[in-house]
Amino acid sequence: MDRSILGDVKLRVPVGGRIRAGMKVLKRSAAQKEHVKKIYDEGLAAGLDFDAIGERLEVEAKEKGVLIPFNAPWFTVRRADFRVPQVADDLIAKYGEVRPEHPDVKHLYSFPIVLATDSWLDVIPHSFQCFVGSTLKYWADYDQAGNRMCYTHASVEVDEFAKRKQFPKRTIMLRQENQGRCEPERCSEYATGACKLRGFVRFYVHGMRGMSLFEIPTTSFYSLTGIRGELEQLALVRGRISGLHNGKPLLWVTKERREISRYSTEHKRYVREKQWLVVFHVLEESVEALMESSVKATPLLAQAQQKVPAAPAPTPAAAPPASIAIVKELRKELYAMLNERDVPVDVFAVRAEELHGLGWGKNERALRALLDEAKRCPDVESYHELIAEGEVSTAE
Repeated sequence: MDRSILGDVKLRVPVGGRIRAGMKVLKRSAAQKEHVKKIYDEGLAAGLDFDAIGERLEVEAKEKGVLIPFNAPWFTVRRADFRVPQVADDLIAKYGEVRPEHPDVKHLYSFPIVLATDSWLDVIPHSFQCFVGSTLKYWADYDQAGNRMCYTHASVEVDEFAKRKQFPKRTIMLRQENQGRCEPERCSEYATGACKLRGFVRFYVHGMRGMSLFEIPTTSFYSLTGIRGELEQLALVRGRISGLHNGKPLLWVTKERREISRYSTEHKRYVREKQWLVVFHVLEESVEALMESSVKATPLLAQAQQKVPAAPAPTPAAAPPASIAIVKELRKELYAMLNERDVPVDVFAVRAEELHGLGWGKNERALRALLDEAKRCPDVESYHELIAEGEVSTAE
């Protein structure tokens, strides 16, 4: 590995701008005050972030805490979120739309993107993170054994007698509580909402000048899971997720209103509600066209396969007898995990059958996929929400 004074760390591509999935609006009582609404509208027109608008409202109108989150069907593009503010204007000018429900304003509802990597994890980096103010206090990451651990920064040590300029290093260490393990169901910060799943959706916008990487911050487990599924399906059909297809972008980013499940502390149970989620879509190409292009992209491989005689198909007697044992082990591990997370087997089976068909319990590939999904789920609560989706959709 090449060494550098800058550090042996994973390359971080600079982000040129952030596109927000949501926005903030005035409370109904505050929106009825003309001077308050004027400050809010002026802030939006100037492309200020909502923190700056909130400060103006507090100083000029003596109104504090009057901005509340709003789950809009469009993306919020503000000049303050871009290194070059003109890029925000160019983005709206190129892909903004005026729709009947908002005839006086041009909003960003969807736009084409290009990915420069074939790793979905680079497209949607995410982790559990706990902030105190604007400072990152704790975060989750995986150790070499694959265990999810909780990390923090050690105290900075400074030599008081040093005469030269110092560059004290912020050493990363395991959190002392819970032996350093990240277990949301046992974490007080997670229980109070201080620690939560935070992620980004990163891409290049097709047709925009420059090398600016754009990102959409999100805390939605549903959005991140849905995007991953779309990228994995595209990779399966096309062989890769990066680049263009016949000189055109394949993927479009948009928002869809979908029903999700969340735990209500007020009702003490899971409830269903609709939210606007960030989604990826392949809009202009068919599956057949993508499969044909993937074959054309590897002519040398195709020629090599033609020259090498195909191996004779194995007879049924040659099938490895260990496959039955593997299926049993996978099924045993999966049921143990369901029991540990208090997931009813009959509810789980309904969803598994929808995803993998009637024989999922005897299908090694299906069992591995279900196990992998369960292990990837960040916590018990999110896993319950995921399983509950299958139960509700079947009842409907």
